[in-house]
Amino acid sequence: MIRFSKVQGQPWLWTPDAPGASNKWICVLKCEGSHRTPPGIPIGWLPDMTGDGGDRMSNTLLMASASLIFVVEMVDAALSDLRKFQIPNRVPLILCAAFIAMAAFSGMNWTEFLSHLSSGLVLFILGLALYVSGIWGGGDAKLLPAVALWVGLVGQPRFLLVMAFSGGLLAACALLARHLPLKAFGGVHHWAENFVDSGQVPYGIAIAAAGLDWWVVSIIPHLAAKL
Repeated sequence: MIRFSKVQGQPWLWTPDAPGASNKWICVLKCEGSHRTPPGIPIGWLPDMTGDGGDRMSNTLLMASASLIFVVEMVDAALSDLRKFQIPNRVPLILCAAFIAMAAFSGMNWTEFLSHLSSGLVLFILGLALYVSGIWGGGDAKLLPAVALWVGLVGQPRFLLVMAFSGGLLAACALLARHLPLKAFGGVHHWAENFVDSGQVPYGIAIAAAGLDWWVVSIIPHLAAKL
């Protein structure tokens, strides 16, 4: 397949199908009847800065930006639940919007997209059951399916395992902390009073920890492979 491209303002005829060429490189064939290369660029292979290569790089950068939003929202949810025992409604909303952007930029097909939606639905039912039974707060129940959208069915087993482990560790720390004289410390008196008297465990921290674990083992290698 032959395409026209511009390098430093000059039209160059090139092909991505030249022998030995990769999808990131192009071979100069001719320019207005000659075999000269663009000024300042040596003869041989040239980096593909136009066409599909540029589009792929743009999509990769947009995917990276969307995935960073995921990280920011995980940290936001954990810190908010730790300080106020609440997770703002904006967190699951932003996560859902960022997932849609991520799916679009990554070229996710409909089968994969429905798999991620199914993951969100399954964990929405789980979160709702825990909320109705009084085990979880509403913020945890809303955060879980929003994170599950990103994780998908494939990553769900590891995600749930890490979440359960982190949640158990968190509950053990909470039980230990309630036997300490936290109210005696003036700087954390209000927080300690809510923590001790309410009997709440900020489980959003466990959900966020599992989400960040999934991001490290799944998203980082995926982005690295595209660079």
